[in-house]
Amino acid sequence: MKKLITALLLSASATSAFAADQMTVSGKKVTMSDTRSTLIQKFGKPESGTAQFSNWTLGNLSIYASHPSKGLSQFSVTQTGRKSGSPVITTGGKTLQLGKDTIRTATDKLKHGCFSFDEGRQGSTYSMALQPAGQKYYIILETTGDAYDVRTMAGMPITGFTFTKENPESSEGCR
Repeated sequence: MKKLITALLLSASATSAFAADQMTVSGKKVTMSDTRSTLIQKFGKPESGTAQFSNWTLGNLSIYASHPSKGLSQFSVTQTGRKSGSPVITTGGKTLQLGKDTIRTATDKLKHGCFSFDEGRQGSTYSMALQPAGQKYYIILETTGDAYDVRTMAGMPITGFTFTKENPESSEGCR
């Protein structure tokens, strides 16, 4: 019995520890190992770009990829409208959906992150950043809206996400 329980625990921890972080955008899976050519296969010819970056607009999604060498250094998706079939992020065995999940629900699911709040004339941006265990990149979830306080922004739907190799800033600390 002990061997069975140990095997189940090892299997469960291996599944979540080694599950690849990924994004699903317009039904296509994207990981940080994608290249410009694999992204073109998935999303078609970019609207603009160079050998180092690409931009696409797919329906209500604005997509940006930075790919200076092998793999991606940054991949971001911003939702410009509220449409079903939103992009999905999977990290650490947890799933988050743009336009549905909020920073608050992401915090509940992921249990940790660093937060930033930027207040501007035209609205505010509240973001949550985390570094998946054992990875050399960060995931940033972002909510943009007309609210001017963290509490309200935390309850608004996530409007964009970024997978990046650059260390994000945090103005509100980490938990």
